[in-house]
Amino acid sequence: MTPRHACFKCGSGEAQFYSVAGARCPPCFDAHVRDTFRRAVLREGMLQHGARVAVAVSGGPASMALLDLVLRFWEREWRGRSSESHQWHFWTLVLHVEVPSKGGAQTVERLRDLAEGHNLPFASVRQEPPPELLHSMDGSERRQWWREQVRLQLTRMALDHNCTVLLVGTTATRAAVMTVVRMGMGEGCQAKEETRMVTEWSVRLHGNQVHAEHHGNITVGRPLRELLQRDMVRYARTRPGLELGITHMQDMRDTLEGLAERFLLEMGQGRAATIHSVLGVMDRM
Repeated sequence: MTPRHACFKCGSGEAQFYSVAGARCPPCFDAHVRDTFRRAVLREGMLQHGARVAVAVSGGPASMALLDLVLRFWEREWRGRSSESHQWHFWTLVLHVEVPSKGGAQTVERLRDLAEGHNLPFASVRQEPPPELLHSMDGSERRQWWREQVRLQLTRMALDHNCTVLLVGTTATRAAVMTVVRMGMGEGCQAKEETRMVTEWSVRLHGNQVHAEHHGNITVGRPLRELLQRDMVRYARTRPGLELGITHMQDMRDTLEGLAERFLLEMGQGRAATIHSVLGVMDRM
């Protein structure tokens, strides 16, 4: 008997996960996330035999899901193969940059326990800027400064451990949120700006350079770049131990992220992203 809300992929399972990518049953949803990750790392050569791979983990759902997918990929693709010629391995390091925030020390200990539970080495550094430096910046400048410092610290730690690949948990939603917010505030309304944004998002969603960037002796990979932040939250809730990475603020962001996901869907269908289309999506929510 077909379920009332059937999975659009297999047609037989009961759909429990709904997103702009379609309604899926739990097994099909898990396969969708895992296969999307697998295609990204294989297409860009992020995980290769003998590579030293660093995984940046903040403690949030996307980065926790990234580490889980790396471990599942290693077990499925290589550990289980019987042929000696196909038993590939890569060394994995878990990296974390601690920033001043509530629960920072607890997050470090939780991530350390998680890494040790999988017999993975763990490295963490605390970033503490001079107060006078932050006081001289406005909100946007501080956010940009933090992003740059965290990126530099992660790259430095990965290089110190002789890693050739650094994986980060950037999703398609994260960058889209800021674009939607800017357009919702009335920015980027000129035709030239709209055209530039359409071109930019086309490149970001479908271009290879967005998944793997080379910085000197290290490759920075973003294997979750074709997945949505909300789906990473759903994935984390289905995997043992990962639900701890979901903060109480996550549900408050669902509305904005849902808007960003609809924006991405329209962009993927070739529609022009205008201030009117974004506000129209807001009205339909």
